[in-house]
Amino acid sequence: MKKILAFFMVTFLLANTSIAKHYRYISIDSGGMLGLIPASLLADIEQETGKPIHKLVDGMMGTSTGAIIAALLSIPAQDPAAPYSAKAVVEFYKTKATPIFEAATQSIISNKFAQFTRGKTDYSQARNILKTAIDDIFSEFKLSESLNDLFILSHDKNAGNIHIFDTKTEENLLVGDAVLASASIADAFGPTAIRFTSGETRNFIDAASMGARPHVCDPTAYLHQKINKDLEEGDTATIYSLGTGFAPTSQETKRLMAKSNQISIIRIQPEVDHLATMKFMGNLIAQNLLAADTSEETIEGMLEVAESLKTSKEYKRMLSDLKTVALERNEL
Repeated sequence: MKKILAFFMVTFLLANTSIAKHYRYISIDSGGMLGLIPASLLADIEQETGKPIHKLVDGMMGTSTGAIIAALLSIPAQDPAAPYSAKAVVEFYKTKATPIFEAATQSIISNKFAQFTRGKTDYSQARNILKTAIDDIFSEFKLSESLNDLFILSHDKNAGNIHIFDTKTEENLLVGDAVLASASIADAFGPTAIRFTSGETRNFIDAASMGARPHVCDPTAYLHQKINKDLEEGDTATIYSLGTGFAPTSQETKRLMAKSNQISIIRIQPEVDHLATMKFMGNLIAQNLLAADTSEETIEGMLEVAESLKTSKEYKRMLSDLKTVALERNEL
């Protein structure tokens, strides 16, 4: 009888004792072709751990080029069982992304000239190239089919604020539509119209199109807000924040990094020398043209920047953490 009572007591205690959990997320900034930098780091992590990114983290958030990367690594686009590898994402930027960004460059120049001469702007050609590429990659996959939590950040022109598409609140939305809404650089592609299940249609643009306002297009701060709402008491989380050197770290993310709470942020932000040109010119068109540079020289430069980041203490910590995750999950 005592053994039976003891058994029921232990069962009761286990059922009513919550075990603290630690969650891990990746946040990826905007930056067009500069997305090659975080993609290269993630490819290195996959090689070092031997496992895909979606098995090492609980979710990802990205904006613009970061949304493309996060979605490629989360949605089973090529194969019903698995998403792109990070290595395949690197190859995507080196080859398939070139027509997209070349079209963006031409569109930015022609439409800025049209605005200057009071002519008619036309985003259709560049937009068709972007939409075709995204449709080919993501097909009919919905956000709900993501292999982990996926958050895609965009700017809602109608409401005038940030909107986050995610796997829980817009589960029936096509992932390609959400990515298109996030990657629609205003000067290159124009806005993307999204029709919600409620019947309402709203227009979205790339949050980085909002200009020199880093807090607007900083996915790390918004991801922090999302996670913070859902964490149970005692749970903790880490955000690996991957920058491109395109958008500076916002004051909000700096504040969150300095604050000791349930969520820690490991910020890996490259220093890209040719960004000095953008800062000197100090305007949005210069930023967009830089982000759309597909020259071999620029691509090689980005890969060199990624290689140098592998020696940083922040990246070493990220790699060490994710190797531990792989071991804990018996994935190595």
